[in-house]
Amino acid sequence: MNRRSQGFTLIELLVVIAIIAILAAILFPVFAQAREKARAIACLSNCKQIATAQLMYMQDYDEQFCPWWQRNYPNGTSAPQAPFWQRVWCNLLNPYIKNGLNQSLAASDPGGPNILSKDALGVYKCASWSSSKHAIGMDKDDCNGAGSSNGWMPPDFSFADYGIAFNYSNQTDPAAGTQAYPYVGFPGARPIAPVPTGFLGMSMAQVLRPAETANIGDGFTGRIPLGGYGTTFGCEVIDRHHGGGNFCFLDGHAKFIKGNIERHLAQDETGKYYERYLTYWK
Repeated sequence: MNRRSQGFTLIELLVVIAIIAILAAILFPVFAQAREKARAIACLSNCKQIATAQLMYMQDYDEQFCPWWQRNYPNGTSAPQAPFWQRVWCNLLNPYIKNGLNQSLAASDPGGPNILSKDALGVYKCASWSSSKHAIGMDKDDCNGAGSSNGWMPPDFSFADYGIAFNYSNQTDPAAGTQAYPYVGFPGARPIAPVPTGFLGMSMAQVLRPAETANIGDGFTGRIPLGGYGTTFGCEVIDRHHGGGNFCFLDGHAKFIKGNIERHLAQDETGKYYERYLTYWK
């Protein structure tokens, strides 16, 4: 008596393949989201370490914020400056971190060693960083506007996948205070002379709401094709982590801000609008 051979029919195999394909189509995006979530958490942890480092820096410098870069001599003098990479905020905070200094930073200055990496390293590296995403954020209408990323992205060299606030405020502008043009005051220091330290420092005492005021976060700091160096901080990172970015606050904590951080508005007692997370004097 003939024994019937065991096996799958062609239809059965096609059904199994179809089921596997459907499951893959469902699960792969979930896996990708989980991976990006893990990257966002790691980036947030980096941000927390940077925020803690800044608090330690302020303790050593009379509660002055770390500037985005530091002059070491007043304007009008011929004294030589230290290389730029030694004066950028990432390196100023590095003694308090000791896990973020890009050893190739010196390559951004003439006479520096060979480039070891064009990317940020250690704590200053965010796995979700993408120059194309950053360019999209810069070019949005509610950020810097179309074409603003030209000459900025992709960068020649990265110090950090994070940016720091520079000193900017529209406090005296009589047109400010509307929803379309809210008050803003970035809590940052800027280089200016002849201040003895070489930069205009802003102190913690000037900030009314340290726990709600951000001054470091997802962004970019490095050398740009346009020439020289730059840092971006704020609206540019709307696409960094699932529609938002991580930011460090002046009380030392860090958190994720969904959407454009510059469009999170609040109103003062007179009804004027201001950027809730980026207005130190409100």
